[in-house]
Amino acid sequence: MEKKEIIKTLFEELQADLLKELQESIKKNGIASSIAVCKTISPAKEQELSAKYPGLRLRRISEKNRNPEHAPNEWEAKVIQDWKQFSKTGNPPYMFFESSPQELHALKPILLANETCLKCHGSSEAIDAKTKAALLRLYPNDKATGYKLGDLRGAFSASWKRL
Repeated sequence: MEKKEIIKTLFEELQADLLKELQESIKKNGIASSIAVCKTISPAKEQELSAKYPGLRLRRISEKNRNPEHAPNEWEAKVIQDWKQFSKTGNPPYMFFESSPQELHALKPILLANETCLKCHGSSEAIDAKTKAALLRLYPNDKATGYKLGDLRGAFSASWKRL
């Protein structure tokens, strides 16, 4: 399988696994208690999938990141800005690949498409007091709120070094 196809598959797997684990936790423990689950599952899953392929680094990124490790680099930030401009014309963001002699880079947009996401990422009014307290405790510098359905939340990012 070609690297681009592998990356697409890994992005799909990462997104599906994160959503499944988070939904299961919310059903069992509620929104506020599931924030800690989301905090640990995402980096663990990113590392697990990256470890399958030498030279690959997978992660989630956002300009309004919750986890400091998920801030975009310069290239990722530029693609996100391009997506925002493109979206103003009524076109949705798209998966983006860039190749160099040293690396293959890929970004897949994450659109906020689920009402449940607003319970942690929505407006101040949409987030209940217990959830706000949990967010403040786990992410004192949280920037990942104020979203509406359909907003660009961030991206799945891959960098694959050519070995």
